[in-house]
Amino acid sequence: VVWLLALVYCFLGVAIVSDVFMAAIERITSDEKTVTRDVMVNGRTVKRTFHVRVWNATIANLTLMALGSSAPEILLSIIEIVGNDFYSGDLGPSTIVGSAAFNLMIILAVCVAAIPDGESRRINDFEVFQVTAVFSVFAYLWLLFILVVNTPDYCDVWEAPRALVVVRTQGCVGAVACKYATRDGSACAGGDYVAASGALEFADGEVAKRLDVEIVDDAEVEAHSETFFVDLTDATGGATFDATWDGGEDRAVATVVIIDDTDRRGLAGLLIPLINRDKLNLALNDYKSQFRDAVALEGDAPTPGDYAMHVLALPWKVCFACIPPPSYGGGWVCFFVALVYIGGLTLVIGEVATLLGSALGIADSVTAITFVALGTSLPDTFASKTAATADPYADAAVGNVTGSNSVNVFLGLGLPWARKDGAWDHVGFLVPAGSLGVSVTTFSACACATLVVLVLRRKLLGAELGGPRAAKHATAALFVCLWLVYIVVSTSKAYGWI
Repeated sequence: VVWLLALVYCFLGVAIVSDVFMAAIERITSDEKTVTRDVMVNGRTVKRTFHVRVWNATIANLTLMALGSSAPEILLSIIEIVGNDFYSGDLGPSTIVGSAAFNLMIILAVCVAAIPDGESRRINDFEVFQVTAVFSVFAYLWLLFILVVNTPDYCDVWEAPRALVVVRTQGCVGAVACKYATRDGSACAGGDYVAASGALEFADGEVAKRLDVEIVDDAEVEAHSETFFVDLTDATGGATFDATWDGGEDRAVATVVIIDDTDRRGLAGLLIPLINRDKLNLALNDYKSQFRDAVALEGDAPTPGDYAMHVLALPWKVCFACIPPPSYGGGWVCFFVALVYIGGLTLVIGEVATLLGSALGIADSVTAITFVALGTSLPDTFASKTAATADPYADAAVGNVTGSNSVNVFLGLGLPWARKDGAWDHVGFLVPAGSLGVSVTTFSACACATLVVLVLRRKLLGAELGGPRAAKHATAALFVCLWLVYIVVSTSKAYGWI
């Protein structure tokens, strides 16, 4: 019981630090860059400046997002290999396969059933789904091939107010409105300007509206002229945004330049360009607020259960508050430090899981595909459920599952197994297939069945997630049954019952 409670408590820590890790990834993928494009205006070519995301949404989902959700499994596999003097163990590989089964069947069951009755979510970019789905199954078939078919049981190495004017063009009949909000660029809200948001309402016949943004004029020596943005969104009353301007049809983006007119002298003039003082100050404030948030209980009317969970999670929250906030270094500092924390916690989980299995007389491979896989996949479950219900499409929820499963094998097993040391240079890397071969075979069959059901739902119901109440619950039940089949067959093989 003690080891089980310790394992559950470690899973709580994984859930908390995974949120920090994902926040870093969200900060990294939110970066934008400025590009110049030629657009046709009144029959002539005009150069216009647009802001676009540095990270393509699909690439971000299949790389950083998938890596973030798979980090515990990957690090568990690497740490086990290193700790065993580069002899393969049961915990890491079995956790990866068990986690893949939980991801594909249980998480998709949750996502299908979580959609409100009468609603559905359809994959928008089906070609991307096809690629990720094929590779998510191929990864495990390849694992089966190298361990069972090709070379059995071993792996070969082959502030002053400033005004903006929003102008209404091409007619002024009727009342229209839009929302506005400032957004940081190199200039930071609070340090360089006062953040503002609200709505602009144009009366019938009104063609211009003044928008005031307060600029902070302090004595700080700035590195250079800085910029921030004002986004106009949600046009109503029949109004639209000019598709040939920055922001396109969905929004209009105004770039505000704060010109540095400070006279720089001496050594400060050489050093200041290397430091953004405002971002540094705001980042320090973020760091302080992390510790305040860690010890403070959120919510207006906390229940006794909230207090109990807060006390339980407090040590983890304080520990992970030491991780630099995502505002440092564009999120990369938080990314790598959180990765180190996850690695340390994963090491503890591996040891506790082994002790739990020994205390209960459970084989390591069975412990891995049940307790450990469930615990490492819980953060993915909540993240995918939120994406399924909040997003208009199913791409994020489903893509995270198929992407993570591919990353699990290609990195979680590829990285440690590619390491050859000493005698492994001559005979290959010894990986006894044992129950892993049957586990992978069973998973691959169940995974194919799951993906076929998703495709059939798309053709018959028009969407992969949600749909009629009876259909979505039947789908969820089928996915859970497939997962149980995988668990029963894998466990039976581990104990020699089949």
